[in-house]
Amino acid sequence: MNRSNAKRSPLSGKPLRLPGQSIADEISDVAYDGVLAPLVVSLFMVFIAALEWWRYAINMKPNPWVFTAGALLACGYAVIRVIRTKKRLRELALGRDGERAVAQYLV
Repeated sequence: MNRSNAKRSPLSGKPLRLPGQSIADEISDVAYDGVLAPLVVSLFMVFIAALEWWRYAINMKPNPWVFTAGALLACGYAVIRVIRTKKRLRELALGRDGERAVAQYLV
C-alpha cells in the first residue's frame, strides 16, 4: 500500500445526516440558551453575594444586601428560564424520536 492511498478517505461523498439530527442540534442549542447560560449567571451572582457576606463577616464595610438582591433576582430568572426550557426540550426530543422512528420504518 503506498502512502497516498493511506491518507485518502474511503468515503466517496459526504456522509448522510442522521434522522432527527437537526432537531438534536436544536435541542443542544436550546439547552445551552435556556438552562446553562442562566445557571452560569445565577452562580456568578451567588459567588459575588458570598464574597460580600465574607467581607461583612470580617468587618470590611461591605454592602451585601445589594449583591444578595442581585443574586436572588438572577436565581429567579434562571429558575423561570429552566422551567420554560424544559417544555421546549421535551417537544424537541419527541420530534427527534418521531423522525428516527419514521426513518427506521422507511429503511
